[in-house]
Amino acid sequence: MVETTIALIFVLIVFLALFNLADLTRSKLLVENAAVKCARARAVGYNDFMLRKIARLATMPAAGRCLTPSDDGAGTLSRSDRYNRIGDYLMSEYDEQADAILDFEYWQNGDTAISATEGSSPVRATVSQRRPRLFDFGVLTGVVNPDADDRATISASSTQEAHYPDYLQ
Repeated sequence: MVETTIALIFVLIVFLALFNLADLTRSKLLVENAAVKCARARAVGYNDFMLRKIARLATMPAAGRCLTPSDDGAGTLSRSDRYNRIGDYLMSEYDEQADAILDFEYWQNGDTAISATEGSSPVRATVSQRRPRLFDFGVLTGVVNPDADDRATISASSTQEAHYPDYLQ
C-alpha cells in the first residue's frame, strides 16, 4: 500500500506536468497564429482596433471563461452562440460595443496585448497573453517566491511584407 501511494504521487505529478505543458503549448500555438494574422492585417492596412479584434478572436479558444451573458440572461453564451457572434464582433465600431458582443476572461486588464509597427514594409506584429499557471511546481521543490507573479506570459511575433503602400500611391 505504501508503494502504491508513492507511485500514485509520482504519477499525479507527471500528469499535472504534462497537462500544464499541453495547455501552455496550445496557448503558444494560438498566440503565434494571432501574431501572423495581425501582421497580415497590418500589412494590408488595418488599424489598431481591427488588429485587436483579430488577435482576440485568434486566441479565443484559450481566452478563459466567457464573460458575455447569454441573450436569455441564464448564464454565459454557449459555444455555438459565441461563434455566431464573430461576424458582429468584427463589424463593431468601438471598444464598448465589441466588449458587449464578445468578452473573455483573458481579454481583460491587458492580459492580451497587441503591438504592430506602422507604415513601411516589413510589418512586425507581436501578440502577448498573460495567463495563470495551472500548477506551480515550486511547491514541490520548496522554492516558493510569494512576490512572484502567478501568471505566465506567452508571446509571439511575426513579420510580413507590406505591399499596400505601393497600390495607394
